[in-house]
Amino acid sequence: MTTTYKKGFTKDEIYQNVYPLWAYAHLIFSIPIVLFTDYLNFKPILLIESISLIATGFLLTFGNSLFSIQMTQITYGCATSSEIAFMSYLYTKVYDNEIAFVTGIIRGVILLSKCLCTSIGQLGISLKWFDLTVLNETTLVMSILSLPFVLFAIFPRICFKKDKKKNVNLNNDIGERESLKIYDKINEKKKRVQTLNFIERIKYVKDNLSDPILLIVWSSWWTITSALIYQMYNYIQVHWTPLQLESIHVYNGSVEFINTLLGACVTLSFSRLKINWKKYTGLITIFSTILFSFLFVALAETTNIYISYILYIIINVTYLFLIAIASSILASIVDVNGIGIVFGVVSLTTSLLQSLLGFILINGNIWALNTKQQFSINSLIFLLSSIIFIIISCFNVIINNKKKGEIKEENSTNINIINGRKSKVILQHSESVFKELI
Repeated sequence: MTTTYKKGFTKDEIYQNVYPLWAYAHLIFSIPIVLFTDYLNFKPILLIESISLIATGFLLTFGNSLFSIQMTQITYGCATSSEIAFMSYLYTKVYDNEIAFVTGIIRGVILLSKCLCTSIGQLGISLKWFDLTVLNETTLVMSILSLPFVLFAIFPRICFKKDKKKNVNLNNDIGERESLKIYDKINEKKKRVQTLNFIERIKYVKDNLSDPILLIVWSSWWTITSALIYQMYNYIQVHWTPLQLESIHVYNGSVEFINTLLGACVTLSFSRLKINWKKYTGLITIFSTILFSFLFVALAETTNIYISYILYIIINVTYLFLIAIASSILASIVDVNGIGIVFGVVSLTTSLLQSLLGFILINGNIWALNTKQQFSINSLIFLLSSIIFIIISCFNVIINNKKKGEIKEENSTNINIINGRKSKVILQHSESVFKELI
């Protein structure tokens, strides 16, 4: 809505001609990102993300035509599709038992940063310290300032050449030598398999996968949930507009502040929890989709803006906690050389589903539903998803019980064979003793 008021566009132009473009752009850019992220060893993708964010800030600050604002959705779609490289790169640098901790910390810090920016922006606008144009300019400046840090990550040997020379002179330090040994072991363990053959990379992931069922379940859950939640993110401001007509005060900024703060808290708390989340996969996927179904239908039907605020916060905080669980589980069951492609495929399918929903339900190609109708459809999709996850869980239980029965039967057979051999040995020994006595 920032663009609507400051640059002269109508709500319908933003709703139908601007917002939907992000999903299409994210989908299109996700295809090359999936193909090249692992092959390029993540780092160039980080640079693409940084440049895309700078372009988004530039267009948002200086663009005044509808085309330039539409381009912000294109460049931002490129940036968001490149985000998979960030977490995938981090997962290749840590041990398996640190994945949950790193996931919680990184996602929590990102949310805390977002919370800080939201609070400063809301406070500045409320107290009239600056206007919305200044916020766009600040976004552009901060995006530019982040670029050197990306370059440091991509070219560490160039950026820290002097420090490297100093470290060479300290080779006598035992602690440093041990650290270098550990670092070399990590690099050796996580040596990348570089190939442009997509089929070979998929085959590699399959051959080095510890639990195929978990991969299917959590990837499906992530795709469906993220697509529907992202739809809510895109259109929640539009949904709130008619509800705010009867309210004197608008607290959208404050709601986003509380939303991101609580999200950061639950995500950081996830990093401290020592729970085997894999064990509860069935319960989490089933009950979370049922919960989201209930929350979305409530969000669609309520006419009270404050209840809508609360429902939005509950949905978002729950999603952020569960997505941390999903990403940590997927990273732990996939070989390090396949993390990028798995996350990329999940991102691609999420974008594909979101684009499909936008094409069918929003853009007027088949239907042009309002936000209330959209959220009702989302609720129905979540409900159907919960039924699918129930069926998958039942099949999984049957398969596991069958495997346990086979193992138990095999163990019983082995025990009988061993006992039979022991009895035979004892009998032979008894016969030899009897013969000696005779």
